[in-house]
Amino acid sequence: MRTKVYMRVGSRLATNRMDGFTLLEVLTVVVISGVLAAISMPYFFSRAAAAKQAEGKMLVGVINRAQQAYYTQNAKFSDTIDALSLTLNSKNYDFGVEPATGAALYAANYATSKLVNIRSYVGMSAIVQDAQGNLGMQAIICESEAPGTAAAATPAHTGATIDCASGTQRLK
Repeated sequence: MRTKVYMRVGSRLATNRMDGFTLLEVLTVVVISGVLAAISMPYFFSRAAAAKQAEGKMLVGVINRAQQAYYTQNAKFSDTIDALSLTLNSKNYDFGVEPATGAALYAANYATSKLVNIRSYVGMSAIVQDAQGNLGMQAIICESEAPGTAAAATPAHTGATIDCASGTQRLK
């Protein structure tokens, strides 16, 4: 009479059959992977939108500084981005300048979103006058409160200050 010898490996018995994963083990791994993906995807997409918005903020700041330099050299603000000698290429934003007409003491600079899930930005460079009558230059960047493809509302220039319009918030 022959005696079969079984050897215990982990929690399974080693026999002459081929070992592999059971359907239950495979399904468990698939379910756990799906749950982890479902948890991490919203975070990933929000970070992607934040990175795209950083581009808009940064380039509005660049346009503001270019407007200030242009004003220093020409005693007026530019009415086009081309006159500022800037080349702005973006898959996420369209850029524009509100034409400064006549003796305008400000220029509004726009980064309007091309995508519905990111926010638009507006900047303003302006000449302001303090209480003692001294003139100075001030700049502001405002972010639209809701994502979308609409342009952000133009900030208000009162002569002494620049304030973000309703529907936008000031960035620090």
